[in-house]
Amino acid sequence: MSSLAKILVAGGDCVSGSDQNLSGHHAKNINRKIDFVIINGAIDEKNPELKRARRLFEKYGKPEIITRDLLLAQISNQYTYRICVAGCHGKSTTTAMIGRIFVEAGKNPTIHNGVKDGLRIGGKEYFITEACEFKRSFLSLWPTVAVITNVDADHLDCYKDLDDIKRTFREFEESANFAVKHETDIVARDLRLEADGKYSFVCDFDPNKYGDIIDDFRIKLNVYGRHNVDNAILAVKTAFLCGIKTEIIKKAIESYKGIDRRFEFISSNLVSDYAHHPNEIKTTIDVANTLFADKNYVIVFQPHTFSRTKFLFKEFSDVLSAVKNLIIFKTYSAREKKQQGLSGFELARAIKKTYCATVSVLKKRTKRYDAVILCGAGNLPSFFHL
Repeated sequence: MSSLAKILVAGGDCVSGSDQNLSGHHAKNINRKIDFVIINGAIDEKNPELKRARRLFEKYGKPEIITRDLLLAQISNQYTYRICVAGCHGKSTTTAMIGRIFVEAGKNPTIHNGVKDGLRIGGKEYFITEACEFKRSFLSLWPTVAVITNVDADHLDCYKDLDDIKRTFREFEESANFAVKHETDIVARDLRLEADGKYSFVCDFDPNKYGDIIDDFRIKLNVYGRHNVDNAILAVKTAFLCGIKTEIIKKAIESYKGIDRRFEFISSNLVSDYAHHPNEIKTTIDVANTLFADKNYVIVFQPHTFSRTKFLFKEFSDVLSAVKNLIIFKTYSAREKKQQGLSGFELARAIKKTYCATVSVLKKRTKRYDAVILCGAGNLPSFFHL
């Protein structure tokens, strides 16, 4: 939302906003001088600002209420080429990698990514954005290139099941001129885990499709994790589709240093990772086991929403039960109320792991460990410091 606001401001619009945690939502923030009220998927009909906006619109015909996805679509449609990156995991990183390549290539892209410092305002030719599947919002976009990292069971509060999610992703793919997915035309081979704990690999181009117009080349990642090899391959495919030379692609990906909260070292012994889905947590554990094999580390997991904990309770239980040192922190509720699902306390009790509800107690319990990994998409990293 803040990135979209900045894009509007850059275009000359007057923008204000409110936040649930920082300023609160109040009806007095809305008046009939406002032309548009933008709401995201987390805002429910009981929100005082939305209720006030609806009353004013019924009486005066303004402000007009627009959802975040429609605003993003309106903004993206102002650009010649729209590269929209979707997927249940890895879309922020893949968006950032693609953006890094296009900047290196001198394309001056506008980049809209859902992470801290994820906005770059550039020219009007290329718009690179993260496309969110929550409430099917990405179906409002009309991509030139649709990039799909993967499809998994998530957001089951607004999807019926995995088949429903797959159908929706197919609809997103079919709305684009071109689609980039994990296929066999460009693959990673000869993977090596280098001495610094980061992977290198060879980009292998299928000669049946590309002939001898391009040679295979090796990339050495500057970020941790096997999953980032997959993200990088999609970035390579997207850039190559858009005519960017391989030497530029290689240089850009090798200089990519990651984004906020993706196994980010806050200090030498404190890591913040955004993983909040069981399959993402598996990846975080794999990276931790590689980097901290000789250390006594602890994972602190903060569940994100009660509904996700409920719908994926077995998957969370299976993954977290195997973690040697684990503390489950109180749930980050985000847009939800407790009655919509299950809490972190219930998860900890079910798998017989330590539960913690306050930062002060958490700090005491983590002091004896060599390293602490904060895991989850909630607010814990913003106020936990060793």
